[in-house]
This record gives sequence, structure tokens and C-alpha cells, in this order.
Amino acid sequence: MTFTEMFQSINYKTIVIATLLVGIFSAISCLGAWAHADGGNQLFVKLLYYSFYVCAFPFWYIFIGLNFINLSSAIIALTLNSIFYAFIIERLIWRFKMKKSIP
Repeated sequence: MTFTEMFQSINYKTIVIATLLVGIFSAISCLGAWAHADGGNQLFVKLLYYSFYVCAFPFWYIFIGLNFINLSSAIIALTLNSIFYAFIIERLIWRFKMKKSIP
């Protein structure tokens, strides 16, 4: 399969659903990181705090490196991260379907 054929088979419905799910989880983990910064030491808060490191990669850290973090850029960074992870999830689903269809 060529590179162009691979990108013609994108399932946009899967990307939208995955973006929403990852976006909700990113927002919740961002709140957990905020609670941890305010002194929360419960296990659930710590799990959300550490999951924020995964959800914030890569765009959050790009914005931090540019010293460009405020509320609007944080929302933009988390939205771009959600779209990035949704695309990866969609391609993984596509790959597993392709593997099952090959005898």
C-alpha cells in the first residue's frame, strides 16, 4: 500500500470520536495537575497529575519552550494534542483491521 492510499482511507468519524474522548481526558488530567499543584496528595489526583505528562506531549511543551502559556494557548495546545492522539488512535485501529484482513 502506498503512502497516498494509506491517507485516503482515513475514517473521520473515528477521529472525531477519539478527539472528543482524548480531549475530555486531557481536560480532566489538567484539572488533576492543577489540584496536585495546590497540594492534593490523594492517589487519584496523583494518577491524573502523572497522566497529564502524557496528555500534554508534544504541543504543551512546545508552547512552554516558547514561553507562550496562557489560558488560550493552553486550550489550543490541549486541542492540538487531542487531535494528534486521535489521529494516532485512528491509524492504529486501521492497522489492526488491515492485519486481520490479510490471510
